[in-house]
Amino acid sequence: MSKQIITSLDARENNNINNFLTLIIVLMFMFLNQSRVMFGANISIADFFLAFALIVLIFKNKVLLPVFPTLYFLTVSIFVLYNTVFLIPYKFMFSPDLSSILKDYLKILIVYVYFIMGYSLPNLGLIEKSLKWYSIFGLLVGILGIMFTVFNVNLFSQSLFLYAPRFNGLMNDPNYFSIIQVSVFVYFSRSKDVKGAYKWIILLLIILSILVSGSKTGLVTLLSYIALRVIENAFKWKGNQSKVTIQMFLFSLLIMIFALSRDLIQNLIEHMTSILPVFARVEYIFTDFNSAISGSGSSRDLTWEVAIEIIKQFPIIGIGIGTYTNIAEELYGFEAIAHNTYLQLFSEWGILLPSLLFIYIFIFIVKVTFSKETKPNSTLILRDMIIVFLFGSLAISLNNARMFWVFLGAFSFYCKFGSGKCNK
Repeated sequence: MSKQIITSLDARENNNINNFLTLIIVLMFMFLNQSRVMFGANISIADFFLAFALIVLIFKNKVLLPVFPTLYFLTVSIFVLYNTVFLIPYKFMFSPDLSSILKDYLKILIVYVYFIMGYSLPNLGLIEKSLKWYSIFGLLVGILGIMFTVFNVNLFSQSLFLYAPRFNGLMNDPNYFSIIQVSVFVYFSRSKDVKGAYKWIILLLIILSILVSGSKTGLVTLLSYIALRVIENAFKWKGNQSKVTIQMFLFSLLIMIFALSRDLIQNLIEHMTSILPVFARVEYIFTDFNSAISGSGSSRDLTWEVAIEIIKQFPIIGIGIGTYTNIAEELYGFEAIAHNTYLQLFSEWGILLPSLLFIYIFIFIVKVTFSKETKPNSTLILRDMIIVFLFGSLAISLNNARMFWVFLGAFSFYCKFGSGKCNK
C-alpha cells in the first residue's frame, strides 16, 4: 500500500514538473517576440525563461547535446577569442575593449544554448505547442501595431515606435520585428488548425503589421517567401498538369498586370501612403529599388561595401568579436555594422567557419525539401521559418536572433530523427 502511495506521489510530482516545464517553454517562445537594449546588451525576457527551462531539463536529464554543433561551437569559441585577443591587437596595434569582447562572446554562448534548447524540445513533444504560441503572440503584437498606427494612438509610443512613425513591436528594431512577422506568416499559412476565411484574415493582418513597420526588408522577404511557396506548389502538383497550368497562368497574369499597370499601381501606392504615412518608406521597392537600398536612411550599399573590404583584408582569420565598429571606423571612417548576417559573420569569423555553418543549414533544408517521406507539418514550418530568416539576413544582421537558433535546433533534430525520439 505504501509503495502505491509513493508511486502516486512521484507520478504527481513528475506531472507538476512537466506542466511547469511546458509553461516556461511556452512563455519563452512567446517572449522571443521581445527584445530591448539594457545595460549595453540586447536582453529579452525569453532569456530568463530559457535559464529556468534549462535547469529543469538538466534536472530531468533531458538535455540533448548533438556532437557536430557542439564541436563547432567550441571551435568557433577558441578561434574567434584567440584572434580577438592575440592576432588583431598585433595587427592594428590597439587593445580591443574587454567588455565588448565578453558581450559579443556572450551572444554566441546564448544562441548556442537556444540551439540546444530547440534541439531538445521535439524529444519532449513541445515544439508544436511552442510554435503555436510564438505565432499567436506575434499576431497579437502585430494587431496592436495596426490599431495604434491607424488610430494614431500615442500610448507607449516611446517603446513601440522607437523610429516613429515606424512600429517596432516589442523589439528594438522595426526591420527585426518585420522579419519575425514574416515567420508568423509562415506558421499561419501552413497551420492546419486555422482554415477558410479566418486564415486569410489573419494573413492580411500580418501583412498590414509588416507595412506599419515601414520595413523594406520585411516586405521584400515576405514577397520572396510567397514566390517560393508558388514555385513549391508548382513542383508539388507536377503530376497534375491542370493545377500547374492554372497556377502558373495566374502567376504570369499577375506579373503582366503589375508590369502594364504602373500608373494604377502608383496611384494605389500613393493612396496607401495617404492612409499609412509610414508606407512612404516601402513604396521605393516598387518605384525605385536602388533608392530603397541606399536611401531613406538605409545606406545598405555603404555598410555592405565596408564589410566586403574587411573580408578581403582578413579572409582567413576575420577581425574577431567586439572589434567590428572600431576597425570599420579606423579603416573606412564608417562604424555601422554590416546589416547583412553573411557579411557580418565572414568579416568577424573569417570565411571558413561561417561557410561550414551555412552548408550545414543548406544540406538539412535540401534533405527535407526533396525527401519523399511524409514530413510532420512542424518540420515544414521550421524549414520555412529558417528560410525566412536566411532571406532577411541579406539586409539585416540576424546572427544573434534567438528564434532563428531555437528553430534551427528543432529543425536539426527532425532532420536527424524524423518524427521519432532520441533515446539517450
